[in-house]
Amino acid sequence: MPEPRFLKAETLVPFPEVEAEICRFWKERGIFEKSLELRKDGKPFVFYEGPPTANGLPHNGHVLTRVIKDLFPRYRTMRGYHVPRKAGWDTHGLPVEVEVEKELGIHGKAAIEEYGVEAFVKRCIESVFRYTNEWERLTEKIGFWVNLEDAYVTYHKSYIESVWWALSELFKAGLLYRGHKVIWWWPQGGTALSSAEVGLNYKTVDDPSVYVAFPFTDTPDSALLIWTTTPWTLPSNMYAAVGAEVDYVEVQASTGKLVLAAALREQIAQKTGEALPVLREFKGKELLGRTYRPPFDIYWDRYGASTVELAAGGTTPLFWKVLPADFVELDAGTGIVHIASAFGEVDHDLHRALVQTYKDPLSVPLLCAVAPDGSFNEDFPKYRGVWVKDADRDLIHDLRERGVLDDNGYLMPAPVAAPASYP
Repeated sequence: MPEPRFLKAETLVPFPEVEAEICRFWKERGIFEKSLELRKDGKPFVFYEGPPTANGLPHNGHVLTRVIKDLFPRYRTMRGYHVPRKAGWDTHGLPVEVEVEKELGIHGKAAIEEYGVEAFVKRCIESVFRYTNEWERLTEKIGFWVNLEDAYVTYHKSYIESVWWALSELFKAGLLYRGHKVIWWWPQGGTALSSAEVGLNYKTVDDPSVYVAFPFTDTPDSALLIWTTTPWTLPSNMYAAVGAEVDYVEVQASTGKLVLAAALREQIAQKTGEALPVLREFKGKELLGRTYRPPFDIYWDRYGASTVELAAGGTTPLFWKVLPADFVELDAGTGIVHIASAFGEVDHDLHRALVQTYKDPLSVPLLCAVAPDGSFNEDFPKYRGVWVKDADRDLIHDLRERGVLDDNGYLMPAPVAAPASYP
């Protein structure tokens, strides 16, 4: 009697071979096409792929996003929907321009204009489909079912016209309005950036920090004490924010009275080298609505006496007043936040919420002394054309010349002094 024969079990699955076999099966049998045919009478579920740009090679991040996106059309198909999955190619945006700029050895909007916009656009069109084959292989390899044979292209006339059509329909429905939004901005290129694009070249840098006094208009011997790491935004100051339920104190400094958060008094006293004895204590809500003089008065003559009508009736000062905010923190600074609503998302959100209480919200201007190229504009003549970060030192020097800062860059405010006037 022959002895039993035992076969050794395979302990490893040859995943690459299995993957290739499944892909061959899908392709030879037209499984994707059959899945569409089976659901052709079902309720449509529209799926247009958020298109990649094919002037760069796909990487692991693209694999993750495509696999996640594929879950939705597959699920809808299983639920009985007809899901014709239209692929697309993105031919717009900063990645395309940057790639071509590298090839040409140029940088920025001015250099593109000098090279020639039309010639540059042609180079971009040549660039956007450079790695199409690699993208198609990846799409097939990961089983992302989309119709690559009928992909839309964002520079095609039909696509651009469809976008304008959609905007016109939104306008007709009253859903399109003019407003402001704080976004990442590339001054040299004159275009908006995505957070991913900002992250490509993100750097940690040292910024100067200063304490500045905002003297009250009704009691100029007393001032709000604010702290900022962006001196270049001070000319565009619009409001000051406090925590309504935070404890604040008025203290005596060598040159006047200062208002700051009680929890930060000792810390600030150490930095300024003054005792800062407490004159009185109160909640932040007592400060709400009080007005002050901004550190630079480039907008003061225009708006200093301006008021605006409230939707509920009555009027309120337009700018340079104290507002409540839930983002005021007590781990650093003074507990009073300088608000420049043209810069910073939370700053702008505070402004936007405020103007919604006005009778005519869209009539309220946004104070911005910075041009799209990142330099100061004509609103700030003394610094017109100066790159904002290059101006930090000079702005601090201006404050120091007026006795607002000591030699160490800490605030030794002179609240009784009027803000500087720049012709």
